[in-house]
Amino acid sequence: MNKKFYEDLIRGYAKSHQIHLLYPDPNPGRNEAAQCRRTIWVGEFDNGEDLLAAFFHEVGHCSDSRTKFARNHRFPRFEYELRAWAVGFQRMHEFGIDATKRMYRYMMKCLNKYNRKDNK
Repeated sequence: MNKKFYEDLIRGYAKSHQIHLLYPDPNPGRNEAAQCRRTIWVGEFDNGEDLLAAFFHEVGHCSDSRTKFARNHRFPRFEYELRAWAVGFQRMHEFGIDATKRMYRYMMKCLNKYNRKDNK
């Protein structure tokens, strides 16, 4: 599928779930995304599947940060990020999209940034 298809998907999801989407936005950088409360910033992506995976990862942060469990416990950074990926992929699946091998590779690349002992 082409990148436009994925762009339309994230815009539709954001609109239907009252998420303020800033895309494309230069702030998070190329092939990166960021989130604060119900606002998601998404940079320019080279690949549509990576775009979709990054967007739903940030949706995972939005969803997870509102749960009582996440608010009352301190997680190491790696666990916090891994949890957002799991919740985000679950939301993506509920939206009718299954994660692809490429999306999992993108997830692992991102998680490897946090898989260091000094990231607590």
